[in-house]
Amino acid sequence: PYRGYESGIFAVLSLRFVSRLRSEIRLTTNRFTDPRNNDALVFDVKIARAFTTYQFTDRLLLRNITEYNSFNETFGMNFLVTYRINAGTVFHVGYDDRYRQGDRINEAVFPTTVMQRTNRAIFTKLQYLFRF
Repeated sequence: PYRGYESGIFAVLSLRFVSRLRSEIRLTTNRFTDPRNNDALVFDVKIARAFTTYQFTDRLLLRNITEYNSFNETFGMNFLVTYRINAGTVFHVGYDDRYRQGDRINEAVFPTTVMQRTNRAIFTKLQYLFRF
């Protein structure tokens, strides 16, 4: 362990175009340098995240989360549709897609910096409140 210099920025932009559409964009940066080695860069991380929600009706909701992380060279998208049947019963259907820079996965297999899919999932969830 050693002492170094850290700098970072955290910025949030919240948008509400109409009453049913809400979007939030976040940018987080973090940079760390080593003063023992002529302020050599140890890491420089940038994370951009967009979170968007559209409320079609009181019961039906669509959500999207998109994120890019420069440290791991990853990109992810997540879509979720939620239908609320009543106060204690909710049904979710979602889709998740993850990508990573090819040479960060395995440089011998993917000798490229193009994003390669690492994970894809379709999922459902039924939430029910039991009352006794």
